[in-house]
Amino acid sequence: MCPCPTTVFDGTGNWTATANTWSPVGLDCAFGYDGSRNLLIEICFDGRTAGPACRRDSVLPRLWNFGSTNPCQAPTGSTDGGTIEAGLKVCLTIDRQCVLNAPDTVSIGSTLGTQVFTAPVGDFYQIASSFSDTTKIDLGRCSICLTPDSLFWASLFVGPPVFNGYSGVVGPNGSFGGKLAVPNFQQLIGICVYHAAVVFNKGGITCCTNSAGTQITL
Repeated sequence: MCPCPTTVFDGTGNWTATANTWSPVGLDCAFGYDGSRNLLIEICFDGRTAGPACRRDSVLPRLWNFGSTNPCQAPTGSTDGGTIEAGLKVCLTIDRQCVLNAPDTVSIGSTLGTQVFTAPVGDFYQIASSFSDTTKIDLGRCSICLTPDSLFWASLFVGPPVFNGYSGVVGPNGSFGGKLAVPNFQQLIGICVYHAAVVFNKGGITCCTNSAGTQITL
């Protein structure tokens, strides 16, 4: 699990539940996953009878297995005021287009590298970074989740030697990457830096990546 969690909140605020079938919820943001590491997903919701408080009474483990006929092994049901250890069964949709990977941690005084895969070959790209991923930036065809703070604007306009390869053209293998030179400042230890990218051509935006976070360490 990454030390910098990705916020993928549901902006609609509510959905219609259906019996014996999937009820799509939808997320404001996507997150990158390498297909092998353990995932910790926290789902917090208000039921009809559980009251207005958001409950976190116990941890309900679920075993995920991609490609299996039974990908999730855990009981399901209503919270019933928090007395029944059961909850939502979650189905994740995997999109293998424009996936951004970033390291979990990076040391002060070193270089932080991001990599994007399966992007449209020959299109232009722009990477951005910020100290938070809690703001959804709607770009029409798609959206990215980065907060437009001081780091965000610096990553768009400053360039080398701090931000290297943050804009350019997608290579022939459909991938591209950027590098951030992390200053050797002790005050940065523990801070999370989030990244996302947009790919576009003369016709407009072709895809947006997920957000990924990296924690700065000693």
